[in-house]
Amino acid sequence: MIMLQTAVRTLLAYNEPDPVRFLSAINRAIYDNLQRMKSDKNASLALLDYQEGMLKLSGQHEEMIVVRYNGSVERFDTIDLGFPIGLDADIAEFVAETV
Repeated sequence: MIMLQTAVRTLLAYNEPDPVRFLSAINRAIYDNLQRMKSDKNASLALLDYQEGMLKLSGQHEEMIVVRYNGSVERFDTIDLGFPIGLDADIAEFVAETV
């Protein structure tokens, strides 16, 4: 988790706005570290971008549930939005986003 948090904070510091590139870069950093450490741990990641009132999701995980300020609830299926982090060196072809 420390590796993942550091990768996320670094990309945020450099203002990477594209969730697909963001997720691909994080995956590459985590994959390379896991290979170096000979570890089989992996993670999935969903990114939320609240700029201009938009919610952007990228990354496969459990179904996302969003509770809006007015109390309405929305469910988002993320199965087609990515690939688990750290399993493959290049996940670019598997990553998508929805707005």
